[in-house]
Amino acid sequence: MTTPVEALDRLRRAAASGELDALCDRFDLDLVVVFGSVARGAPSPRDLDLAVSTRRGRKLALLDLYEAFTELTGPCDIDVMVLDRADPVARKEALLGTIPLYEHTPGRFFEVRMAALKQYAETAPMRALSLKLMAR
Repeated sequence: MTTPVEALDRLRRAAASGELDALCDRFDLDLVVVFGSVARGAPSPRDLDLAVSTRRGRKLALLDLYEAFTELTGPCDIDVMVLDRADPVARKEALLGTIPLYEHTPGRFFEVRMAALKQYAETAPMRALSLKLMAR
């Protein structure tokens, strides 16, 4: 079994060789980032957390995507978050302190991250109200 850190190294090599670009083209991915314990440099990460965004809002065949990532990383515990479907809190967490591996166009990572931070800030009052109502 490949460790999460080894899997990240393999993904970095795949990015350098163009293999990751081919995977992203196949699935119409706009962005691929690593987040979570591996991105933070935790001493013993359990899995590799990836966040992806699609071009044109395409629906993903997640099992096929997992299989494709596993072909690049070797057998490893991988979690994939689809940013297009994630709530504002999850999107913010996945896009801060991350390792960008692929962006379809230069600057795309920063565009997606800024949009996520804006959405998080704009929805903060509603989250606070929801918590207040649940506390009743």
